[in-house]
Amino acid sequence: LLVGGMKFTVEHSDENWKDFNDSTWFLPEIVLFKKDDKHFLVFNSIVLANASDDKTIKKLRTKLELILKCSEDSSKPITVKSINGSSPKEKKKWKNIVQLSLDKIHDGLLQKVVVSRQIEIVLSDEPSVNSILRKLKDSNNHCYLFVYRNGKSAFVGASPELLLRVKNDSIFSEALAG
Repeated sequence: LLVGGMKFTVEHSDENWKDFNDSTWFLPEIVLFKKDDKHFLVFNSIVLANASDDKTIKKLRTKLELILKCSEDSSKPITVKSINGSSPKEKKKWKNIVQLSLDKIHDGLLQKVVVSRQIEIVLSDEPSVNSILRKLKDSNNHCYLFVYRNGKSAFVGASPELLLRVKNDSIFSEALAG
């Protein structure tokens, strides 16, 4: 399973994205997924040819214990201190941008557009990535959840689209915006 991502527009990158490259593709160390009613964990690791089975099993056990420890919800309550970017004036501006985009699609000037906005939420404490994922899963249970950590940053999200799946000799894509 190869995972990756690319910025929509490199020229509009700002300080928030400094820990992320314009394009990154990698083989993740850990992948958790559910197919039908079964849950799977994929652990990718480099195992040297001369490594003992005991050493390899110990490495896997250590990683599993870390995953299980992370799944415990030990997060303390976090409160919202402030929200920037969601005032009535900013909401009205956002609605106007969406309407303008819809008008351009209706007039045949655009076929597809991706509009976005930034809202900054200042919290009382640093949130646990696991608690964020749990809340995303509860509200987006048909989406693909992801966490990509790099440097001091973590990009966390839920997407309805699967970019690409290769099965046997076929390629499947559900790219909605791409």
